[in-house]
Order: sequence, then C-alpha cells, then structure tokens
Amino acid sequence: MPSFGSSIRSILRVSALLGVCVIAAVQTSYAPVCNSGPQATYRFVGQCTDCSGTGVGLLTLQNYTLGTALTGCNFVSFTYTSNLTSFTITQANSVSLSGTGLPASLPAAAQVIVIGPDPKNFGSGTDGSWYVGLAPADYGTGGTWGYPPTAVPTLSTAAFGALGLLLAGAGVLLMRSRHTARA
Repeated sequence: MPSFGSSIRSILRVSALLGVCVIAAVQTSYAPVCNSGPQATYRFVGQCTDCSGTGVGLLTLQNYTLGTALTGCNFVSFTYTSNLTSFTITQANSVSLSGTGLPASLPAAAQVIVIGPDPKNFGSGTDGSWYVGLAPADYGTGGTWGYPPTAVPTLSTAAFGALGLLLAGAGVLLMRSRHTARA
C-alpha cells in the first residue's frame, strides 16, 4: 500500500506533465500552418546602378494569390543573378518572406522582401528601387515583377533533318500519285 507522500508526488508529476502538454499545445497553435499547393514563378528585372546591365530574380511561391500580402508559407525559392553576384535561397535555408505582395496586374513594381542567410537578402519597393545583400552588394532602380518568359521550343539539327526527309518523302509520294493519275 503506497504511503500518502508518494501519491502526492504522483499527482504533482501528472500535473506537471499536463502543464507542459498544455503549454506546448498553446505555443504550437500560434505557429503558421504551411501547406504545399500550386506553385507559380515570378520574374524580377531591375536596372543596375552599381553593376552592369540588369539584376534578375526568380521567385517561386506556393498557395499565393496575386494582390495579397506575402508570408513565409508562400516561399519556395528565390534565385538572383547579376554580373556582380548570384545566389539561390531555398526552403531549407532559414528564410523570411514579407511585403505587401505582387500586384494583381503584372508587370509592376512591388514591395517584396526575402531575407535568407547573410548576405543572401533581397528587397524591392513599390517605387522600383531594389537592393541585394547587406552592404548592399547590388542595387538599382526601375525594378518590376512579371511572369518569366515562356520557353520557345527549338528544333535540333536531327529534328530539322527528319522534318526535311519527311517533307521530301511526302513530295515524292505526291509526284508519283500525279504521275500515275495521268497515265
């Protein structure tokens, strides 16, 4: 038969365990739930002030509706390239994505902020200004967001050759059918 003191300890242990469970449940209830979903890629192009040419970024988002604010749950990846620097940030990195979002009508300037592991940071403003890095490593004006250009299918040399042979064969058959029709 257990003594009175050991049952009080058991009650305290169970109470402490329940308290920890309640605290953990409350903390996780405030964490955002990120579900995967449809993905879309958006292209940023801005005129460099410190680099030559343009800075180009590709932002891939999931479960995002144009015209709404950006959240970390929308982030899939971001790639930036210019003649001075280039980098890629993925979900595996510690990432923060924020901003008023991409407008419903593109192309347009937009407030988008991607903060990855230093110095992999990017920001663009509604006035078209933009920066990359902490120093910043790159910056410029005239930045706009839009859709990436669609890929134009190209034919290889072998495909062109096969197409030529196919057309030549069709021509020969057409000539034969006309020649036999006259005879």
